[in-house]
Amino acid sequence: MSALATRRALKRLARPLRNRSWLAWAAMSLGTVGLLLGGAAWIYRLGWYTVPYWVLAAWGLALLGIAAGCYLGWRSYQGLTAPRLARNLEELGAWRRGTLTALLDRSAPGTSGALLELADRANAQDIEARGPTAIEPIARPIRALAAASAMCLLAGILAFTSAGPIQGTASALWHPRRAWEATVAPVRLRAARELVDRGDPVELHVEAVGRRHATLWLRSPGEAWKAVGVRLDSAGRTTITTPPLSSDLFARLTSGSRSSDTVSVRVRLPVFLGALSVTAKYPSYLGLESEPVPTGGDTLILPAGTRLETRGEVTAPLASAAWIHGEASETLTVAATRFEGTFTPRRSGEYRLALVTNTRAPIAGDSVSLPIRLVIDSAPSVDIPVPG
Repeated sequence: MSALATRRALKRLARPLRNRSWLAWAAMSLGTVGLLLGGAAWIYRLGWYTVPYWVLAAWGLALLGIAAGCYLGWRSYQGLTAPRLARNLEELGAWRRGTLTALLDRSAPGTSGALLELADRANAQDIEARGPTAIEPIARPIRALAAASAMCLLAGILAFTSAGPIQGTASALWHPRRAWEATVAPVRLRAARELVDRGDPVELHVEAVGRRHATLWLRSPGEAWKAVGVRLDSAGRTTITTPPLSSDLFARLTSGSRSSDTVSVRVRLPVFLGALSVTAKYPSYLGLESEPVPTGGDTLILPAGTRLETRGEVTAPLASAAWIHGEASETLTVAATRFEGTFTPRRSGEYRLALVTNTRAPIAGDSVSLPIRLVIDSAPSVDIPVPG
């Protein structure tokens, strides 16, 4: 047997406190969540913390806040059950020890049911009469908790709404999957060209999704790495143009704990004409020895039928070599960096040496041309003297 009337009276006495306690802890939890999410959004908005996983961290803290609120609310509820409330009232001195708790315990065998019922009704009436006043020391902290929870809820609402939950910074909180993808996304660095001529700049395409800032590391052969701060757009991308390059360039990108592969940009060295000789081989009927001809641009007066033997070398492997005259070309044989060949000019005019490297790099310096004027031999004439 147990004292049902006393138990019901204690429950009625505790019900307003339980409801107020649950509402207070619910408001405290929601306010804490608003403060955590809004505070994280403001920290990101002010640039104090720019890593993309701030959304995940904010939600993690918010869930911990909810869990803590639920646990504390459950503890508060357990403290307002009938047995605990009876014990607390006895400890506060409102009732003598054992007056309430003894009735709530299971009665010992042989206890008179009539006497137990009489004591139960008497205690229930006493609780109804003195309970609201006796419970005041227990209700006072709960009212303070409710006031603090209301302030916390108001502060959380203000913090969250001021951070822009729809289109502002806090709107990212509704997309934790994007935050995760940005967190695990690789940092990329790509050069627009991997081979440039000396003195040309190069564009570096930077990508660090979900980031606002990154560090670009640059160095030339034999030098230490130099850090350059890079500000990214809303998509985590930007393009950097380097100064004119005089030597090879190595670059890599870091953002947080992530780093890109090292990108190399090679500077193509100028190609020079190292040697060139042109030898004129005259027709055999002239009986003239072969001789080198100048290649400085002076006009060459050559007998028709003269063959020009060309030998030369450049500082880079060649793809082709030829003498160009108008739309006609006289192809030369190439072998690595050397070229040679023989051709016979058919018409007067300017013959230009065209050299093409494997990398299509231009030949530095002035172009080589041979202005040629061909002299055609007149028909042989024989004079026969006639006597008299």
